[in-house]
Amino acid sequence: MPYYIRDEEGKGEDASTARLEVLHSPSTRDCFTIFGIPVVVSKDGDVFTVSDSEINMYGLGDTREEAEEDYKNTVLEYFDILNVNEHKLSENLKGHLYYLRSKAKYFEAVP
Repeated sequence: MPYYIRDEEGKGEDASTARLEVLHSPSTRDCFTIFGIPVVVSKDGDVFTVSDSEINMYGLGDTREEAEEDYKNTVLEYFDILNVNEHKLSENLKGHLYYLRSKAKYFEAVP
């Protein structure tokens, strides 16, 4: 199921090609990709969060770098768990597995 982003005129664009727009709030910091997955970095109090809306994963940290590293580790662990259990996954989780497999080329760059 594709995700859509609405622009100012209410027109929908496929999220894979759309320019990501982040709602401006005091806690929103940045929108970029990790492993080719669009993520948002936000700060709430002293805690940084990196999260995505594709596979609904997140990472936390006292610094942005810690949150990014936690997110990377979370995604890699999730990918491993999905791979090991592929034969018993629901259709939704299979979708996550196939999505992450499409991003696997980015995993090579992780130390």
